[in-house]
Amino acid sequence: MPRWAYALTAAAEVAALWALSAQPGDGFLSELPGPSGNFGHVVANSVLAFLLLRALVGARGRGLSPGEAWPGLRTRTGAAIAVFITLWAVIDEAHQFWVPGRVCSVLDVLADILGGLLVLVWPGSGPGRPRGWVTALVVLSGAIAVAIYGWCARFPLDRLFHTILERIWG
Repeated sequence: MPRWAYALTAAAEVAALWALSAQPGDGFLSELPGPSGNFGHVVANSVLAFLLLRALVGARGRGLSPGEAWPGLRTRTGAAIAVFITLWAVIDEAHQFWVPGRVCSVLDVLADILGGLLVLVWPGSGPGRPRGWVTALVVLSGAIAVAIYGWCARFPLDRLFHTILERIWG
């Protein structure tokens, strides 16, 4: 698939996520059992990070130095993807703060970030791909822990996040 198609698909995913988060109430996510809704954050942002990665470097790693066909966090491309996912997570959650019946949570932001990071640290056999599983398993374990904790309890920093948003946008 050409790089522009990945970029277009990433833009479509961002638009779809924005539209879903603009729906009042929790919608279909409230119907999912257990921490499934929180895992949705991880999966959606893993897909978004993958699409962005392919849009920026393609399948052959164009624009990367030789031997780096998969930009991890140690490359500018990987860092740019991580920054984008982080900014998108904060913007999307801040947007939900103003939607009636929606929950704006720091844990959702963290789940989004971990989903994006998971793609960048996932090991594989190609030039530049991470070889070890330790980092990927730590990120995956963190994502699982965040999803389960978010299902069980409200995160104390959510109140601080809400206060900051109220003061910024009054």
